[in-house]
Amino acid sequence: MAVNIKHILIAAAFLLILGSSCKKTISPDPEVRQRNFSVELDKSYLGSGLVDSAIAVWDINSQQKRVVLSNHNDTLSADINQFEAGSGILTIQVFSKLKFGNSYLSQWVFNQQATITQKAGLAIAGPKGFSDLRWKPRVELKDGIGNFAVVALRPDDPYFFVKNIPANLKSIVVGRDYWKTGGGVFHVGGGEWKCNTNCTNNNGDVENVQFFSFLPAQIGTAPWNHVEIAVLYVLDQWGGGPAMMMTHTL
Repeated sequence: MAVNIKHILIAAAFLLILGSSCKKTISPDPEVRQRNFSVELDKSYLGSGLVDSAIAVWDINSQQKRVVLSNHNDTLSADINQFEAGSGILTIQVFSKLKFGNSYLSQWVFNQQATITQKAGLAIAGPKGFSDLRWKPRVELKDGIGNFAVVALRPDDPYFFVKNIPANLKSIVVGRDYWKTGGGVFHVGGGEWKCNTNCTNNNGDVENVQFFSFLPAQIGTAPWNHVEIAVLYVLDQWGGGPAMMMTHTL
C-alpha cells in the first residue's frame, strides 16, 4: 500500500510540473492592439525621449475633439473610441525637445484628411527628418521678458503665431529668409510680414496661415540649407524694441 501511495504522489507531482510548464502568458488580442490610434515615432530622429507632449485634434461634422496622446516606447497613442467615426480633418501636434538654432524647442504638426472607424485602428508614422513633408517643423521663440512666438521653418508651411502682443507697440514684424551657403552665400528667398494697426485677435495674439504662402513659388527648386527667423516688436518711431531671432543650418 505504501508503494502505491508513493507512486500516486510521484505521478501527481509530475502532472503538476507538466501543467505549470504548459502555462502561457496571455497577450492582448492583436485585433485590440490594431484598433488603437497611434503615431509610430522614429527613434533614430524623434523618439519618445524627445517628446514633451502631444495632442490630436479631430474636426468632423462641424465639431472638434481634442485628445491627449500618451507617450510610451516610441509610440504616441489613444483609445480609438475617443474619436467619432467618419471622415474629417486630423491634426496632430507634437511638442518636442528637439532643438533648432541650438537652443529653440520645436513643434511638429501633421494635418490631413482622414477616415476613422472604431473597427480598425489608425497608425501614422512620426517625423523621420526635417524634410519629411507629411510633418511640418515649427520653432518656438522665447525671450527673457515673456515674448513668445511659433514660426514655421520650411517654405511649404506659411504658419506663424505671436502671443500676447503689447497694446503700445508701433508695429510687429515677422521675417523669414532662406540662404544657400557653401562656395559663397546666396539669398534664395524670403519675406517680411509687418502690421501697424488692428493686428491682433480678441486674445491679443496674431495667428496667420496665409502671408508666407508665396515662398514655394518664390524659391522654386533652388537649393537652400540655412534659414533665418525673426520676430520684432517695434516700440518707437526709430524701430527700437525687443527682437527674437533664430538661425539654423541643415
